Amino acid sequence: EQLLAAVAPFLMSGEVRGIRISTRPDYLDRTRVEFLQARGVSLVELGVQSLDNAVLVRCQRGHSAADSLQAISLLQEMGLRVGVQIMVGLPGETTGSLLAGARRLANLRPELARLHPVLVLRGSCLAADFAAGRYRPPSLPKAVALCGRLREIFLARGVRVVRTGLQETDSLAAEVLAGPHHPAFGELVLSWCLHRKVRKVLAGSGGGPRRLLVAAADQSVFRGSGNACLEKLLREAALEGVEIIFAAEQARGEVKVMG
Repeated sequence: EQLLAAVAPFLMSGEVRGIRISTRPDYLDRTRVEFLQARGVSLVELGVQSLDNAVLVRCQRGHSAADSLQAISLLQEMGLRVGVQIMVGLPGETTGSLLAGARRLANLRPELARLHPVLVLRGSCLAADFAAGRYRPPSLPKAVALCGRLREIFLARGVRVVRTGLQETDSLAAEVLAGPHHPAFGELVLSWCLHRKVRKVLAGSGGGPRRLLVAAADQSVFRGSGNACLEKLLREAALEGVEIIFAAEQARGEVKVMG
């Protein structure tokens, strides 16, 4: 209450339009939501992490999938915007359960989503499981592909994906023992998604000389680190007869083929 009261003058002056907070799904009830709403909170992000109850139990999350669904429903019913946070690579998770959970969440139309790959940090319970061979994190390519698929699922339902991967800091890098850690993880996912679109539109455009329009702002994403993504397309002969044009007017994340 003290923290929210400190923001109140800025809300009244219009300098701040709303407050965003993050919390656990099982911390919310109608009384607490009313409390937040009355003090200017406009968006609540929920640490859903998974909708697979077996995964939640194994990770000792302390809440269930039903808690997450109930919290989302309550917030939306009371007029607050909702964000969801999902983790990729949790112990006991399968690709099927991950994608099914993402589809279920996307169908609820939250305002935004954050996607985080699981990293094994020194001194954690997961580090002990990793050392004992009870847990193996996904490889970097697999984590990128899974996050890419989740991103596609959420965007297809109009849900903004505001972050993919953890915020990179020196302290985080020093604590990572294992897992798909990369300082530009989010850009790797954007490249994966963009190249999926490139392959799809080229496959459906027939043969012969063609021009591929890519947003000028997406040039680094299209090329990838050290031109790795571009070189992969060349190795696959996907760009045979194709002229690449980086166009300022092309929308980011979209590609177009012209004869």
